[in-house]
Amino acid sequence: MKRFILIQIVFSVPRWWNKVNINQTFRELKGQKIIICFLFLVLPSISNAQTITKVLISGLLGYTTHDNQVMQSFLDGYSSYDGTQYTGQINLHIDNNAYSAIKYASQNNYQIVIRSYTGLSNALNDTAKKYPNVLLFMPAGSNSFYYVCSFDIPNAAVVSTGAGIDTLSTGYKVEFFSLDPITGKNESSYSNGYIAGEIAFLANHSNISPQQARMIARNYTNFNYQGTKYVQYGNINISQAVENSVLPLELISFTGFIEQNVVYLKWNTATEVNNYGFEIQRSVVRSQK
Repeated sequence: MKRFILIQIVFSVPRWWNKVNINQTFRELKGQKIIICFLFLVLPSISNAQTITKVLISGLLGYTTHDNQVMQSFLDGYSSYDGTQYTGQINLHIDNNAYSAIKYASQNNYQIVIRSYTGLSNALNDTAKKYPNVLLFMPAGSNSFYYVCSFDIPNAAVVSTGAGIDTLSTGYKVEFFSLDPITGKNESSYSNGYIAGEIAFLANHSNISPQQARMIARNYTNFNYQGTKYVQYGNINISQAVENSVLPLELISFTGFIEQNVVYLKWNTATEVNNYGFEIQRSVVRSQK
């Protein structure tokens, strides 16, 4: 299926202006408005190229079984949409804390870090801001009711996650929640891995960055039995997120102006994936009297 993006720019055409030149001359348009349609033609992906190719599971010494289950949770989340398997690199690394984990990940070109244990704090969020090339997923961890941080969730560098109904009994306010895919007991570490897998799949499926996938996921969530007091966005609806994900083209700027009877259109893109090209269309909006 071919997919399109359409942008419309409306120019008021002065009466003295008698032609529009976009590689060709059109008929006289005195005293009218012209709509120029900027059309991107994007072809479906023809390869299995992945945006996310390196994922780090950050664990603690002596908890290999637990950390491997977090890894399996990530793989389960990744394949939850249509069974697609993650084929990139995924490694377990032992770190004393999440600060060490994110630094190690940045130095070794990992795009995602999934911490197996709790450690959410405002200080950790501040540290994560220094490593924008790495997206850190942190579980809420404790099910006892006390506060250790108060994130501005929409602008947080860390993706904070909770597990099922237990999110309501913790003092953390988290970004997303999910059911525990390993034990069924709502262990937040496993939910954390699962959510990271969903977002990683969305990024690779749509050829976008992990951060862009995170933003899309926020728009397609369900609350079910959760309330909004301790969950900012909810449980990711991966089907809706995938079906409504952005096209693989990042438009940085688009401008249009008239100079000496000629219309100039200028645009810049940051990335283009499987983009067939650009087509410019135009139509006239006649004055309403």
